Amino acid sequence: MKSNPSQFVSIADAICDEKIPDTFVSLEEYYPQSVQDPKEIESEGDLYPLRNFIVVGTKGKMLRVYAEQAIPIEGNIFDWDKLCAVANSPCYYDFKIPFISSLIDPFYMSLNTLEEALEYQADGGCYIECAEFDEDDEDEVFIQVRDGNHRLFGMLLSGEPYVYAHITTNRYQEYQEWVSVGKPEDYPNHDLLVYLDENLL
Repeated sequence: MKSNPSQFVSIADAICDEKIPDTFVSLEEYYPQSVQDPKEIESEGDLYPLRNFIVVGTKGKMLRVYAEQAIPIEGNIFDWDKLCAVANSPCYYDFKIPFISSLIDPFYMSLNTLEEALEYQADGGCYIECAEFDEDDEDEVFIQVRDGNHRLFGMLLSGEPYVYAHITTNRYQEYQEWVSVGKPEDYPNHDLLVYLDENLL
């Protein structure tokens, strides 16, 4: 798998390097409770500590998300000040900053899906938010960030090797239904469901 299929993290990293002087004010502006009353945020769910942050989520419905998997939701417009405030915040705080978990929808890159994506790219189109896929991406799981793009990508940009995020209700229900009927191998979306079974935290 390439370093980042959407190329987003590498582009954003260069932008955020220029915004360090504004970080302290910006984080308090966008996430005041996370820095002014962190214990209150932490009380809202189960805690998933990282090096510089704490993700607050729901036990059994969380996945680790790596930069090379993550793709912003289609049509999302990033507020660079907000994104970089999260990315640079470890420079300014001496405690782990808590954030409510982002919402994600994982998908499995089957051969058919990859062929469709490559066809879009060959025609100059965007299959998923202009992510750049190639043959090495077959059989990989990618993560579309449905909500909380600034938090998830900001934490990755800060240098976290991965972050935790909450899968969508529909995806979790699909997983539960598969489990309830005995995890059959001929079930639709089987490869992704196996991935969830092995990786949900």
